[in-house]
Amino acid sequence: MRARLIIGFFVLIAVLIFANWLAGRILASQVDHQLRQFAETDDRIDYDHKKISVNPAFGSLTIEKLIYESESDHIRADKITGSLTYADMWRIIRKRSENPMENVRSFRLNAQSVSVTLTADARGSETPDGEPVSVSFRSLTGIYNGRLDELSGIAADNRPPGFNHRLNISADDISVTGFPEITGADLPILAGYKIPENISHISLQIRYRAQEKSASLSAFRIESPELVFRANGLVTFGETGWPDEPESWSLDYDLSASTHELARLPISPRLGGFSMDTMSVSSSVTFDKSDAGRHPLTLPGKNRLHLGNISWYPPDHITEQYGMMFNMFGIPESRLPVRALDATWELGEDTLRIEEATFYTEPFDALLSTIVALPADRDPDIVEGSIRFVRTSADFNDFIDGFEGLFQIDLPRKDGRIHLDFSGDPASPELNVDLP
Repeated sequence: MRARLIIGFFVLIAVLIFANWLAGRILASQVDHQLRQFAETDDRIDYDHKKISVNPAFGSLTIEKLIYESESDHIRADKITGSLTYADMWRIIRKRSENPMENVRSFRLNAQSVSVTLTADARGSETPDGEPVSVSFRSLTGIYNGRLDELSGIAADNRPPGFNHRLNISADDISVTGFPEITGADLPILAGYKIPENISHISLQIRYRAQEKSASLSAFRIESPELVFRANGLVTFGETGWPDEPESWSLDYDLSASTHELARLPISPRLGGFSMDTMSVSSSVTFDKSDAGRHPLTLPGKNRLHLGNISWYPPDHITEQYGMMFNMFGIPESRLPVRALDATWELGEDTLRIEEATFYTEPFDALLSTIVALPADRDPDIVEGSIRFVRTSADFNDFIDGFEGLFQIDLPRKDGRIHLDFSGDPASPELNVDLP
């Protein structure tokens, strides 16, 4: 009796192992078929791999040495591991459909040593010098929940998705070369920025809720030696305009940059040139599709800004008018250094409120606050504004004493510090100073 039980146990184990092997072969064949179908969409693409294995007992998938390549483009991954739920694997085996992806509701993938190179023809766009775009990852991980059959055609459809979707992506040690500067046509809100060439980490979570027709972005983080960017946001869609024209956005983000290329601001060329060593921005903004072409710092919302080690290169008309005054403080008129600028402001539909902007310079530190009316039917107007010199150098004090003596006036002061009120046209505000 005991011998029969032992034999029966081993027979059962053997049957289970065989069934697992057979199911794995079926699933591996379907994975290979799906990957090959992707390559067959273009006669110029060659597809190859070293090994595909599936272990249904553990819900695991392994692909080794995956390659898609053409004469000038390629996608390569040393190793891809993935996992499916038992329900999804059983659904794929039972239905044996031509497209197994339509049966997937949840998966996890991890790819090691991934490299992608695309030419202009493959991307449908060109870099200024025709250089191909290359991206490589040491590690790339994705976790998905939803309806994969709908996700595969989500960009081509002109209606919002009908099912919920959630996607988590993280990548480490990313190298980017040949990527063009972002233009207003590509992504207006980030127009003018460049992608860093070396990125240590990227992670994000996108969650789409079909009932609300909204997509949320959370835990979005980019880290590189020159840049740290964090963001959370919500995008809502109407019945039409999917996916290029959302109805509205809300965005909270923090940006810290330490290169000139990534620290660009929407400053009029009439004010000259600017450069800086560091920049950090925190914003909470909301906007709709009519605001898509505007820079984030000009959108309605609350903003905080820090600029470090700024250099202002004033235009000719400024140096001609104030060059002598610059020289009195020992400042070269072709370049005016500012140690730092800290500013906090709130932009409404018809009002700009600068709560506090502090300029740290060699001659003085000054604190500015103002309220600017922005009516739709006429030019902006400063309702009220003030600037207070909270620190002044000896040279600046001598200049002020000479200025007051020359014009026989006393500049307004509060607590012993120069305090100037102003109003009127932002381009040429009027100082509220009593002249003799």
